[in-house]
Amino acid sequence: MRLIPLPLLRLALAGLAATLVGVGLARFAYAPLITPMVEQGWFSATQTAWLGAANLLGYLVGALAGAPLARRFGGGRVIRLNLILTTAALAACLWPAPFAWFAFWRGLAGASGAILMVVAVSEALGRTPARHRPAVGAVMFSGIGIGVAFSGMVVPGMAGAHAAMGWATLAGAALLATVLSLRTWSRPARTNGGDEAPKPRWQPRRYGDRTAVLLLAAGYCLVAVGYIPHTVFWVDYLAREVGLGLDRASAYWTLFGLGALIGALLAGAAARRFGFAPALAATLGLMGLATLLPSVWPFGPVLFGSSLFMGATTPGMVVLVSGRLSELCPPGHQARLWGRLTAAFALTQAAAAWAHSMLFTWSGSYRPLLWLGGAALLVAAGLAVRAAWPHRRRTAAR
Repeated sequence: MRLIPLPLLRLALAGLAATLVGVGLARFAYAPLITPMVEQGWFSATQTAWLGAANLLGYLVGALAGAPLARRFGGGRVIRLNLILTTAALAACLWPAPFAWFAFWRGLAGASGAILMVVAVSEALGRTPARHRPAVGAVMFSGIGIGVAFSGMVVPGMAGAHAAMGWATLAGAALLATVLSLRTWSRPARTNGGDEAPKPRWQPRRYGDRTAVLLLAAGYCLVAVGYIPHTVFWVDYLAREVGLGLDRASAYWTLFGLGALIGALLAGAAARRFGFAPALAATLGLMGLATLLPSVWPFGPVLFGSSLFMGATTPGMVVLVSGRLSELCPPGHQARLWGRLTAAFALTQAAAAWAHSMLFTWSGSYRPLLWLGGAALLVAAGLAVRAAWPHRRRTAAR
């Protein structure tokens, strides 16, 4: 933290607030609320699954709309508006209401959260000199882990008494983060000092970069499929299907959040030690195992490792994929391609969420969802290995 100048530290903390509100609270904190809402009669288990799908569908809309809105109205203005909208969407769920009401607000929370993720991250990194971007990025993405950890440690106790108290806790935390960061996003954007002069056009090599980017994009989309069992259904799976109850299941969700707190730092360290391509492939393979094993052996050590590791990969995967992309294209083109990858991820995530919900409706069990997610992650690991081959050949040739 000392290596980041104070103005950039303020910007990084504002970015942290954006990822905390938009992803940590608006999306991931929904998981520990599912069981209380089912047990207290707000919705059936099937309806809560469809509410999760509505949130991810909204995320798709926001991912596609974020960049055009920022170009039209300015990044700072869009970020401020969506911080407020996300907080309002959480507050709108404070009381039992018809399914359509919740679906609308969960969809809006997904859309505004995605806009925050796309625009705030791009805006913050655009104002940051290249030498400070890794540190600023690590601070920003830790907001995701803070939101997950907060939802695991605080929300279950509140929601266990009454689900409305859980929603109120999320809305209050979002309001605090919004108020503290609005001033930073109100300041006019500054350039990064001209330390980068991207070329006007990117001419990829005939074989290598283009193929590797396509394989990277395909693998990243499969990650969207593999994440859904843990990020939406994990707590309810452990609480009701495995039979652990809400308190013990929430403890595993807290482990997920603690993993998310350190995931960005661990991913950065692994990338420095082994390189982005090998670290990405190995991580994806381990993610596949961490998703499949709890469906077969749902006991302590397996659940502990699965929760912690999958939590760590939540921000860690963003670090590894964006870092790998930076190896394959010039920085001036990375933002455009990263936006496309984010939109593709959101599209696949929304489609997969509805597929998972239909699968759960048909089977009445979460285990087939874990099998589907684990298989997708293992295929993604194979694609990551394949994508690294041209890079290794070019490195050896030099």
